[in-house]
Amino acid sequence: MAGSDSSEEDEPIAAPQAVPAPPKAWMDEDADEEEEDADLSQLQRQRTPKFKRCVAAVEKDQWNADAWIALMNEVQLLPITEAREHYEAFLKQFPTSGRWWKLYAEHELREKQYDRVQEIIKKSLMQLRCPNVDLWRFYLDFTKVVKLDVAVDSKDAAAIATARQLMVDAFELAVERVGGSIHAAPIWQMYLTFVQEEQDPQAFLNVRKLYHRMVMVPLNGMETIWRDYEKFERAIPNNEALAQNFFKVFRPKFDAARAVLRDRKKLYDQVNTNALAVPATSSRADTADMANWQKILALEMGNPERLDALRLKSRMRYTLELFVSVKRHYPEAWYQYAAYENQANDPDAATSVFERAIEAIPDSSYLHFAFADHHELRGDIPAAKAIYEKLLKDHVSALAYVTYQRFARRAYGAKGLAEARAIFKRARKDEREGACTYHVFAASALLEFYSDNSEAGKDIALKIFELGLKKCIQEPAYVLCYLDFLGHLNDDNNMRSLFEKVLSVMPSEVSRPIWDRYVEFEHTMVASGGDLATVAKVEARRAMAFPDEPFVEMKGLLSIAHRYSFLDLRPPTSCDQNFLDMYRSSSRGGSSGANRDDDDGEGMGGAGGFNIDMDSVRVG
Repeated sequence: MAGSDSSEEDEPIAAPQAVPAPPKAWMDEDADEEEEDADLSQLQRQRTPKFKRCVAAVEKDQWNADAWIALMNEVQLLPITEAREHYEAFLKQFPTSGRWWKLYAEHELREKQYDRVQEIIKKSLMQLRCPNVDLWRFYLDFTKVVKLDVAVDSKDAAAIATARQLMVDAFELAVERVGGSIHAAPIWQMYLTFVQEEQDPQAFLNVRKLYHRMVMVPLNGMETIWRDYEKFERAIPNNEALAQNFFKVFRPKFDAARAVLRDRKKLYDQVNTNALAVPATSSRADTADMANWQKILALEMGNPERLDALRLKSRMRYTLELFVSVKRHYPEAWYQYAAYENQANDPDAATSVFERAIEAIPDSSYLHFAFADHHELRGDIPAAKAIYEKLLKDHVSALAYVTYQRFARRAYGAKGLAEARAIFKRARKDEREGACTYHVFAASALLEFYSDNSEAGKDIALKIFELGLKKCIQEPAYVLCYLDFLGHLNDDNNMRSLFEKVLSVMPSEVSRPIWDRYVEFEHTMVASGGDLATVAKVEARRAMAFPDEPFVEMKGLLSIAHRYSFLDLRPPTSCDQNFLDMYRSSSRGGSSGANRDDDDGEGMGGAGGFNIDMDSVRVG
């Protein structure tokens, strides 16, 4: 396979479209089991207490992996007509669980549902791309039985040749998808056995070629593969000299692969590749597991096998498919996969990964934004716009509106500002919860200001801030953002007016950051340099507004320490430093606004700068 293979999920599966009748051995075995199955069916219709407990546990918590596994262990005892709905429910919840796709297929196979087996194979391997070695082994076994064995039984030479080529295609696909797994030795061995069965005097040449591929792959049990290869070469008559030459060439490659196996195995021993994909958490165990996966990815990106570009891509895709099969609900996993495809100059494959990511985690705003950026970087503005529109339709948020505005402003050139204004207008009319918070007003105002350095831009920004104030006057973060903007303009009069207007209506429970900023403004930001008497009056008013606050903070020395602070400067003497440490004052020394460690970042711009750096107002 050469060039881009981003559309390989559309490759036809090697199994036939119409499954022929199974071999007679299967039919005889199935017939012997029918009576036993009937008895078992009757027994299992009487649901056991354990079964009922498992169902209840799953219904209570749909992500209870242990309960699901316990339930599915019970389900395997049911006849397939009753078990099927449980398999489907489980695999809808955990669609990347290759182990359970295999068990589902085996259950269908036991009850002769061959068409359903093929459907399971197609969905799990070709659509969902499950990188499970055992599932691929099942696929190869199934294909052999329903195609090759049937053709051999027919004794039709043409049919046998066609079936053997189909098996070669199936083996090559399996090797491409999962042949690089350290657990893939059984698949390689199946391929080797198949090639050894060729009825051709020159078949040993194909066997040799396959051995040469196998000894360079880091596989569990690879020492056995090497010994078998040596026996193979030595068993060929008059081949000693050529065999020694091959050993001389391939032994160093085998040793290098064995060294890679050791490194790879150490890392894979730290993760569970069969774990059910559950939503992300911030637990230590989850964080540690993610870190272990990052080590695996770093190893593979380093290309320790020194693969060529095409084989490295297959290797990385296998690793990344394994990664997202376990971390299906982790946005970072999908983003890294898409980023790799872009890095490998296959943007179409990256698009496919993003589409799968959105399907897996439809409520991830970050994945939607990254997908839109992907389209924008390729110049496909309509596709990027469609991503934003879908996000706003299905999972509206203020952040989505703000990010959409920024996109429109930069993507549409001269028309960008008008497009952004239209989005702002939509946001204001959107009555869904969380759609139009104060962040949208602040972002729109600042976008107008930065997009037009004339007086018109400033005036429009002021109007938007005032418009937002009607709705958000009791939001300290919004008011602080507005104050920052006015401070940037050195607009003392409007700042004082805003302070007084807001403090007259804002509840004291949330107004402390505004009072602290008022004190800071009068002391450091007034154009004329300020007036100490005015500063003292505002400090006194602040103290009256918070009568229950500690004396030292409202009326003691700590209440005026802000007057003698700048950035991280502190007095040089130990007595002053001990005083600050005693009251846990910040390293910037002071208790007002941006100078308090315990204000959760509500204050901004201690030196009078235009800083919007708190988490809740990152809109500039």
